[in-house]
Amino acid sequence: MPEYLRLVESRPQSVHDNKHGNGNGGGDDMLERVKNLETKVTSLVTDVAVLKETVATKESLHKELNSQTWKIVVALVVAVCLAVFSKYFIK
Repeated sequence: MPEYLRLVESRPQSVHDNKHGNGNGGGDDMLERVKNLETKVTSLVTDVAVLKETVATKESLHKELNSQTWKIVVALVVAVCLAVFSKYFIK
């Protein structure tokens, strides 16, 4: 028999034997692991709720960009009008 086959035969039958109790329901620490997962899911739910409230949507970003664009346009028009009036009407 080749050497690499002998090495395979000497390994345990399952990689999970030591940690999870040979596949019989996940081992003794299963309840603790489930409790940890439940607390993490609870924190994820609150994080997602906060994100839904605070993250801007496409529509709100578009509305804000449109508002800022009009403010810039109005400011430029006022500046140009002041420059024209000061050149021709104020002496």
